[in-house]
Amino acid sequence: MSLEEAKVQYQKLAVDLNKKFGSQPQIKQVTEKTGAQAAHVVLGGAAIAFLSAWLIFGADFVTTLVAVVYPAYASIQAIEALGSTDDAQWLTYWVIYACLNVLEFGEEYLLEFIPVYYVVKMCLCVWMFLPSTQGASIVYKNAIKPLVNKDTAAKVSEAISTEAKVE
Repeated sequence: MSLEEAKVQYQKLAVDLNKKFGSQPQIKQVTEKTGAQAAHVVLGGAAIAFLSAWLIFGADFVTTLVAVVYPAYASIQAIEALGSTDDAQWLTYWVIYACLNVLEFGEEYLLEFIPVYYVVKMCLCVWMFLPSTQGASIVYKNAIKPLVNKDTAAKVSEAISTEAKVE
């Protein structure tokens, strides 16, 4: 996405936020006193709430919240929608998110010493789950798929079925 495209997207968002929140009494009061647009008040409030949660609850909690809440909501919508084409995107996202969590399991004590780790993880998750970026598909095609080819999948399936027969 170019800078010009980002500006256009922001302007659309600002118009939508102004329409949606401009008539709210509290927001209207703040906009009248400050001269700011309703969109800027809403985005500023969201940023303050986000930073407060980051400081109060911790980076790990907020990152997990961001990485799970919207994708879970969108996944439920995809399940409920008949003939939905975005099921694959959400399944791909959850596979990669699970792999990421497995990779960092036990390493969280070391990762806490990397100052921007949770910011990078959160940005990566947002990039992966945004439908406009299709980041999960890119990660899957370049990182997961080469590791799990048809031979590997067949061996895993055979091992699971053999284990199931033993029990």
